[in-house]
Amino acid sequence: MQQALVQQQQQEPLKLLKIRQMEQEMAEAEAEMAMEQTRPRPDEPRESEREAGGMWRDRIVELHVLAEHGDVDAADAARRWLATDGEARRLWQEVDKDCRSIQGVPSGR
Repeated sequence: MQQALVQQQQQEPLKLLKIRQMEQEMAEAEAEMAMEQTRPRPDEPRESEREAGGMWRDRIVELHVLAEHGDVDAADAARRWLATDGEARRLWQEVDKDCRSIQGVPSGR
């Protein structure tokens, strides 16, 4: 019994160390997740690109074409982008209308 108590006391610092390591790993993971949320996604234009008339319009058209042809990743990227960017959403609607006109399909399907 005495030996078990001594063993338990010896293991306590190891348990505390493991807990601290886990807490540190969790804090690092949370910090990384927070940074990921603030980084621009590759499917979203940076402000400097938009201000400089960058390629963001081409990216909207590209995402639209890919999504229309069944590319789930493109559709998801577009959905995320359009949910937060009114100007991109407006352009998407224009592209959609133009595509439907060319295809002879009524708008607003």
